[in-house]
Amino acid sequence: VDNTFASAAERRRERDEREKREMNMMASRASRALASKNSVQVRGARVLVSSSHAKQVRGVDDRNKNKGLALDVVSMGAKQGQQLNGKWCRMTGKTANNGYSVSHSHIRTKRLQQVNLHVKRVYWPRGKRWVKIRLSTKGLKTVQKIGIEAAAKKAGIDLWKLPFQLDETEARTQWKKQQQDDGNVGLYGRTLPKDKRKMVNLEKLATSDHPLAAESKALLDKLKPSLSGNPKEDSALLNLRKLSLSDHELAAEAKDVLERSKALGPVLSEKNREKKYSEAYGYK
Repeated sequence: VDNTFASAAERRRERDEREKREMNMMASRASRALASKNSVQVRGARVLVSSSHAKQVRGVDDRNKNKGLALDVVSMGAKQGQQLNGKWCRMTGKTANNGYSVSHSHIRTKRLQQVNLHVKRVYWPRGKRWVKIRLSTKGLKTVQKIGIEAAAKKAGIDLWKLPFQLDETEARTQWKKQQQDDGNVGLYGRTLPKDKRKMVNLEKLATSDHPLAAESKALLDKLKPSLSGNPKEDSALLNLRKLSLSDHELAAEAKDVLERSKALGPVLSEKNREKKYSEAYGYK
């Protein structure tokens, strides 16, 4: 029993000495910062100290009669590093707070009050990308108020080094708009799978079992003298939609075939659905 008490007393004494060394180190760093009017690194975060509001106070360790500094924190920057792991806010540098869990009988148990952190994708207009960053709710409000670039500059974060997802290209945006105009967009703006009954390629339409295959073949025969043999140049002429919008002499016929193909689409879709049901469930 005596050995147990002795070891516990040694541990308490070591802990008190360690805390005293930490407080002395923090006080010396803060005093140097006040003298040079610079920021000081306190517990892994960059703290800017206002010399006009800092003052000498007692109370760091009454037993050892040490004198400490009460610092008026002006701003707190983020820690160094762009990783997503670690329970601290990249914008404000907020970390867990020491607290207690108090029971009904007032028994206090030490615990950590963690920061309300969220991994968010924030759009960066200048970089044309979505950057992923771990923020607290306070940091998220800061981003919403002054913008991602100003907030990152204030916190010392390099947005180019964050995990990112590039924005859509111009071709992708035009394709989405075309799909929306054609009615191929479903619930929540999602693009529906390609419907084979809405073919716009003249060659595929002419060789298929589509009801407009004969008219498409006749249109293709008229169009063959205009083809140059270059696949990239001929792709615009072989596309019914692009051909109908061009100033080609066959644009009117292409537009007529395209409109009839769009009108037949729902009818063919219903027939195909009935065929699938009959094959799956055995009824007509």
